[in-house]
Amino acid sequence: MKRSIYLFLTAALVLSLFTGAASSLAQNGTGAAFVNHQGQDLFLSGINLAWINFSRDLSDFNEAEFTKALDEVAAVKGNTIRWWLHTNGSASPIYGEDGKVIGLGEHETENLRRALDLAYERGVLLMLCLWSHDMMKVSEGIPTEWNQMMIEDPEYTQAYIDNALIPLVQSVKGHPGIVAWEIFNEPEGVTTTFNGWTEALTDMKYIQQFVNLLAGAIHRTDPDVKVTSGSWNMRALTDIGSMMNYYRDDRLIEAGGDPDGTLDFYQVHYYPEWFDETTSPFHHPASYWELDKPLVIGEFPAAGLKDLGNGYLPKKSFQNIVKVYQYVYENGYAGALGWTYKDSQTFGNLTDLAPALFWMNNQAPDHIAVNIGEIDHLPSIVGPIGTQVLANDASPVEIANLNEVFFDQEDGIDLTFEITGNSAPEKITVEIQDSGAVVVSYSPESLGTANIEITATDASGNYSRDRFVVQVINPNFGNIALGKATTASTVESNGYLAEFATDGIEMTRWSTEYKDDQWFQVDLDGVFNIYQLILRWEVAFGKVYDIQVWDGSAWQTIVSEANSDGDIDDFSLDTPVLARYVRMHGIERATQWGFSLWEFEVIGERAEQQDLPLSQNPPPVEVAAVEEPAAEPVQVEAALLYGFEGDAQGWVMADYWAGGKGVEYSTDMATEGTGSLKLSLSLSGTAWEEGGVYVDPPTAYDWSAASTVSADVYVPAEATNFLAQIFVKTGEGWTWANSADVQLTPGEWTTVTADLSTLGEIADVHEVGVKVGSGSTAFTGDVFIDNIALGSAAEQAAIEAGEVTPELLYGFESDAEGWIMADYWAGGKGI
Repeated sequence: MKRSIYLFLTAALVLSLFTGAASSLAQNGTGAAFVNHQGQDLFLSGINLAWINFSRDLSDFNEAEFTKALDEVAAVKGNTIRWWLHTNGSASPIYGEDGKVIGLGEHETENLRRALDLAYERGVLLMLCLWSHDMMKVSEGIPTEWNQMMIEDPEYTQAYIDNALIPLVQSVKGHPGIVAWEIFNEPEGVTTTFNGWTEALTDMKYIQQFVNLLAGAIHRTDPDVKVTSGSWNMRALTDIGSMMNYYRDDRLIEAGGDPDGTLDFYQVHYYPEWFDETTSPFHHPASYWELDKPLVIGEFPAAGLKDLGNGYLPKKSFQNIVKVYQYVYENGYAGALGWTYKDSQTFGNLTDLAPALFWMNNQAPDHIAVNIGEIDHLPSIVGPIGTQVLANDASPVEIANLNEVFFDQEDGIDLTFEITGNSAPEKITVEIQDSGAVVVSYSPESLGTANIEITATDASGNYSRDRFVVQVINPNFGNIALGKATTASTVESNGYLAEFATDGIEMTRWSTEYKDDQWFQVDLDGVFNIYQLILRWEVAFGKVYDIQVWDGSAWQTIVSEANSDGDIDDFSLDTPVLARYVRMHGIERATQWGFSLWEFEVIGERAEQQDLPLSQNPPPVEVAAVEEPAAEPVQVEAALLYGFEGDAQGWVMADYWAGGKGVEYSTDMATEGTGSLKLSLSLSGTAWEEGGVYVDPPTAYDWSAASTVSADVYVPAEATNFLAQIFVKTGEGWTWANSADVQLTPGEWTTVTADLSTLGEIADVHEVGVKVGSGSTAFTGDVFIDNIALGSAAEQAAIEAGEVTPELLYGFESDAEGWIMADYWAGGKGI
């Protein structure tokens, strides 16, 4: 996958877990249809992470964000995550002066084992991708020339194998959390053979040689582990027609000479805006490709196989993501991993993929749920300490309590704590008190940095380590932005927060969404004389930007950069500037990505007089943008969308929630009139279970003129502890969103109301539905749903007060009005 848009996942994962058995689907494709893992035949059902911090996850492991991703994937019943390691070589491995790899970073093997332990205890397997086509891009920080020699020259390849690959594989040999080592992500993109897209190019014969030599080394180091490689298209993976399978055993061995250097299963990627159905795994069964190994689809748009706004070349599209997985599973593929966990605009994210992962688990639990056996869990880091920037006159300082940092599932906070690392004990001392408090002490002269490591161990000997940096600074002089409060227009994800640009750490950075007109602001916490500004850019740098300070009434530009070349921009001011608030206003990006700063340094000293106007907070930041006239407010009358007076109006049961057993039009209950929807439920009361109903209108709704959507829900008196939500799918990608849970009153009608501003692209609503469930009450019976209505906030209040009578939009007086059953949810049997 070419590097694309990756945004912070803000949508809550709203689908709940299935319970109960479901019949397995038959697989129609010929040949092996699973990847055998530890004796279990698995269909690899999951998502590409693919990274938390691009190319730096192995060297600078962000455990908190990685664990968050694992928990979210496990919650929606995914069993596999594809994770990128070296990627482009900018941070890992370590190269010598002659360009040969000489080793790994200090914590890389430990970080890898930690990631695998965390994943496996959650029933998630990792596909470990070593390299990507990004290694052949010509860009700051990427050792492109050395990477090319490593691919082409067996001597350089062997140096990597001996000094990095074998130590890495040996360190986790036999770990049950590895589903496979992947040699290369889309290597065809670096070849002249396939008109590759990177600046440096090689030939496919060298790719075959590289894959062969690495695969052989892995197999000899860990004979039981599987090896694969991720091809960008079937053109490089099959011998049918005029295409060629470059990764066939005999061709790999011929290229590299290593008889152990073969793949255990094939992996292909597919994006419908680039290729039509000719090379699509979604339009041909696995048997069509005439392969001798299982075939896993390693990348495809998580939002589904349809036009997502990027173009769509195949003749056939799929109704929804569940249909995609159904096709893949029934037609002999051994897995499907959507792209990507973070991306919510271009190809979809985990929220888009979740219904299919739930559905797969419901259909084939024996081939989805990983058999992990009994696990004594690792202590979790629930509140990482993080970077501490401390004034040199503040010692001693209590920076954390370890009872709030670590927690163990079996032992709680009954853990043993130890300081296991301090890079500067002569300057900075760290003490753990009996209460769990962590106290840092130093002298006023002890300016500098210490890398600290604290280890928590449980009763079984399992341990976790929290690493953080302590920086003692003179708060009145030097880099006065260090450790100060920051804000920004946007962040790409939680791995790229604004605060990372003022933490003084070379391995962390701030990064924006992928668009122009972005800003970064720092509060210096006092008025300072500013002499110098240093911007340390990542590859995604600003081409045109201003540096501005707040003068008490307006932002004043003190530096204008019209054509930056990235890397480091260093500005010394002819005349010092007094300011408290400083910002970078990014006007134009230099790349297709966003604005990204490793560090934003402000050099200066505290002013003798703390000027009051300069310390006043600036108003919300404005950025250069095209001014548009304000839209006139639209007065929206309450509109009853569905009143269920006569039939179900096309509403069907959501059969991917196992608690639902059927839905039909009913005259047994109604809030107004005589009709409603009757949803039959069967809930065990032992775990969260639910059922739901929805409708896909023939034409998408535009709800932009309304502010709320509501539904009336009735549960009988015995249905205690029941909750309900309204959910929608909006926009070109049919993105899922839902309201907050609403407690239902037993024996009464409850109005569930959702704020439309929280539900995505409400000008393009493709689906609306209601779900009802409970995690503690056993229940078999019927609940009722009525009056799906729109309104403004004021009018909604009037509706609830009985002052307004809504207008009926759907009454189901003679037919279903186009509503059909959702056949991708297993509980629905008819409508």
